[in-house]
Amino acid sequence: MTSVKAVWENPFTMALWGLIVATSLAIGFLLLFVGLAVAVPILAHSSGISTARLWNRSALSNATAQSENSNLEHERFKMNRSWSLSFCFTA
Repeated sequence: MTSVKAVWENPFTMALWGLIVATSLAIGFLLLFVGLAVAVPILAHSSGISTARLWNRSALSNATAQSENSNLEHERFKMNRSWSLSFCFTA
């Protein structure tokens, strides 16, 4: 899902990256597969780094959202508890 979201949010960048990959592989094939010895490691390394950054960003945003939800639940609990305590002492 993270990859689909990344493509949805950055269609131009992803299309450009796809074009770079396709062009590099085509040039590697045209050079009788010798060019693939250079192109494939470079593409694999850069794709791996990009994917790792994408997953880290996704995990960070999920952790932030969970933390915000946790803080909200904590505040709700404190409000309910204070209301119930004040109700007990005023009755």
